[in-house]
Amino acid sequence: MTYKTVLIFFFGFGAGFLLKDMIENKDIGLKKKALETVQDKEASQKTKPPVKLSVRNRDVFKQALNLKKKNIEDEAKVLTNSSQKESKVFKLNSLFRKLMDAKLDEDVALQLDLLEKMRVIDPESHIYMDSIADYHMRKGDRKKAYKLYKDCSKIHPKKQSCIRAAATFVFQALEDKEDQLIEINSCLDNIPGDVVCLNMLGVYSMQNNQFEKAVEVYEILVRDNSSNGIRLSLKILHAQLGHAYEGVGRNEDAKESFNEACRLGNRSICNMLEREGA
Repeated sequence: MTYKTVLIFFFGFGAGFLLKDMIENKDIGLKKKALETVQDKEASQKTKPPVKLSVRNRDVFKQALNLKKKNIEDEAKVLTNSSQKESKVFKLNSLFRKLMDAKLDEDVALQLDLLEKMRVIDPESHIYMDSIADYHMRKGDRKKAYKLYKDCSKIHPKKQSCIRAAATFVFQALEDKEDQLIEINSCLDNIPGDVVCLNMLGVYSMQNNQFEKAVEVYEILVRDNSSNGIRLSLKILHAQLGHAYEGVGRNEDAKESFNEACRLGNRSICNMLEREGA
């Protein structure tokens, strides 16, 4: 399914990794209706008319972005002459994030300039390593992002954000299933009970038809969907639990979970239930 989690503060990422990888994997063995919910959601997205700005509004918007860009460039020049290493990296990173927030993410040259300034100051700064990994993730190079997060976690073994981020890319970056599981378990060993690491274990279990383990994981997550300042979407977790219940033949429990996901606003699951007359 093409769900995107609302979970993660560091990725923007998000990360559509929750049900997308779970449902689209050919080995998962889930029922046809799970795939139909994907088609329904994609169809609804295609029917939405694009947002159009008037010529005047487009010009105003562009002027605002250009001004934002110039301010970022000017601030970066001032910081180049600063003497405090850690403070300078932190402030340059703030400018990099402003660039993202201002929707200037297509201005690659300015992004790379800010990242290069951070690298020159301190190439092993966890702030720089997180930002350069985020850059590659946004550009779609998830294998590169994974490697950078792994490097960050090795240099900064207590930095939870790097450890957690590496685990979220295992399916895109690692082909060997054992390596995937090792990475996920390493995440749980370093951050016990972390909901992101647990969710990745649930996704892994579903992809490998280990439905009993998936049920165990998602029953934990629907009871407590937050940890370390991160909260997972219950409407997605209940849908995942429903599919896990189906995998072990607990169809009544699956229906109950799907109903709860629908009640919480999961439109794809609601549409699936409507088609079945549930």
